[in-house]
Amino acid sequence: MITYFDDFLDQSTFTELNERMLKRFSKNLRQDVGRFNNDALAVRVRSTSTNNDFIEAACVLGSKVVIPILEQIKTFLPIEIGGINPEAHSIWFQYMNRHQKNIKHFDFPVNDRSSEQSYSALLYAHSEWEDDWGGELCVNSAEVLPKPNRLIVYSRDEEHWVNEVVHSNDEYQRMFFGSSWSLDSPNF
Repeated sequence: MITYFDDFLDQSTFTELNERMLKRFSKNLRQDVGRFNNDALAVRVRSTSTNNDFIEAACVLGSKVVIPILEQIKTFLPIEIGGINPEAHSIWFQYMNRHQKNIKHFDFPVNDRSSEQSYSALLYAHSEWEDDWGGELCVNSAEVLPKPNRLIVYSRDEEHWVNEVVHSNDEYQRMFFGSSWSLDSPNF
């Protein structure tokens, strides 16, 4: 299952997220890059929640930005994909540059739920993207472009990958704000 929603955040919130992510970028943040090709830089900053507390992540980008985005995603999930009681597990901020890609993999289930009850949500935070720049998130036969302010939600029981980013600007960062969630459902 994969779904997406364009213009997820209002313009002011999106601009603030974009500016804060650009300001916080540093090659020294390089973490958790095992799934990525080593020829290009991927930076990933991750925070895991206990009782929906994301202090570490809020320190990186600020709770003024992080918490409202999480609340908006939490409201969005039951409406768009069904289920009840959305519970966040982790959030991360990721930067990918030219020639970066992510190999095929499955994400682990979260919050002691099944893979079918676990979801990832990616909100693209870069300011521009051209269709021929690659970087599509692929889930089975679906390919979704990383357009600015697009929220993509997919089930963590689906194998997925990211196609190579092929634009020519070495300084441009493809960025996203990611979160993992579980939902309860009477169907599971």
